[in-house]
Amino acid sequence: MSLIDLAETSPNSFDGYNVQQIVAICGDGTLLDGSDTSKQFRSFLAIQTPERLRAFANYCLEQSFPKSGQVLQDIVNEIGKRLSYGVVPGRYSGSTKEIGFDGLWKDPDGALIVEVKTTDAYRINLDTVANYARRVQVEGIVATEPSILIVVGRQDTGDLEAQVRGSKHAWQVRLVSVESLCRLMLVKDEITEATFIQKVRKILLPFEYTRVDEIIDLVFETQKEVEEKLVDADAVEIVAVENGEDKQTGVWVFTPSEVLDAKRKDLLKRFFITHGEAYSRITRAQYLAESTNVRAVCSISKRYDRDYQPYWYAFHPAWLEFLEGGSSGFLVLGCMDRDEGYALPVKMLQGLVEKLNRTEKSDRFYWHIALLIEDGKVFLNMSKTGEKLDLTPFAF
Repeated sequence: MSLIDLAETSPNSFDGYNVQQIVAICGDGTLLDGSDTSKQFRSFLAIQTPERLRAFANYCLEQSFPKSGQVLQDIVNEIGKRLSYGVVPGRYSGSTKEIGFDGLWKDPDGALIVEVKTTDAYRINLDTVANYARRVQVEGIVATEPSILIVVGRQDTGDLEAQVRGSKHAWQVRLVSVESLCRLMLVKDEITEATFIQKVRKILLPFEYTRVDEIIDLVFETQKEVEEKLVDADAVEIVAVENGEDKQTGVWVFTPSEVLDAKRKDLLKRFFITHGEAYSRITRAQYLAESTNVRAVCSISKRYDRDYQPYWYAFHPAWLEFLEGGSSGFLVLGCMDRDEGYALPVKMLQGLVEKLNRTEKSDRFYWHIALLIEDGKVFLNMSKTGEKLDLTPFAF
């Protein structure tokens, strides 16, 4: 069994491994450009949780080991993917024929040339990095010249900040610590709205601070996202009331996140096997097979202590939009006390959402997906019309 297969099948097998040990069991253990070690290590990172990526990054900064800088470079580029950038990994070592960036992060609002430094003890040749930015535009890799993001291991970046401010490239360069980038990834992992994701990425681009509206907007949107998270099926108790309506009670029952994550991993592993594809994590709920653009949103429900609609899920418009952007898309529903999952194709969902109840809050809303059990079968209950959809054909 390969490292990746084992990591997907039994992720806890590597809980006791630090990132140096992980690299050592990838390929022949030598991290070189184009090597099997590099490919396996990057594939391994793609299926790790944000918390695990953060731990790996901290290990690179706290421990001295061969090629720790290159390992951190791969971790930072994986974080870029989690922030929904299109990431082109850079080379580990310089080449006269290729552009020497550590990473190129592409985004509709503007690309970033990324340089990763474990320490700010040494000055950076900003002219060299700016030349990387010019070359990627000249060579047609991106349409406009990218900005520069320098990712450093330490929070104390005073010397480097002074170097940037005193250079002619000051308005092109941004600095961020590895820890702050990890925090941004953790926030992004929990959000659903595409516009919010764009705002999160936008703060990594250089912009003028005289007017702070965009920063205030981001704080406000973060508050709304936190409130929205509270209606996730992992947390809210839903009860049936008259006329088939759903109502939230004041009872909050939380399922441990590690239990939900384990169930989610099991379902996704089985789902993507049926589609013959390796997959990567976009957010806690969103997943993508990059080679075919098959997309999945996975949501898990505990079994609520009631006979009517014992499983309940919030389905967000941003999830529907994400699924619609793939070559094919599926809403994967899991039930904590059932082995099978249900993969509902997005084309079918498009015709069902108007038949579902929905909750509106301020400028956003979510649909209610409730499951019934009758005669041993699981049905999706379309609350507005009273129709029931047998989910047996969608089980896996």
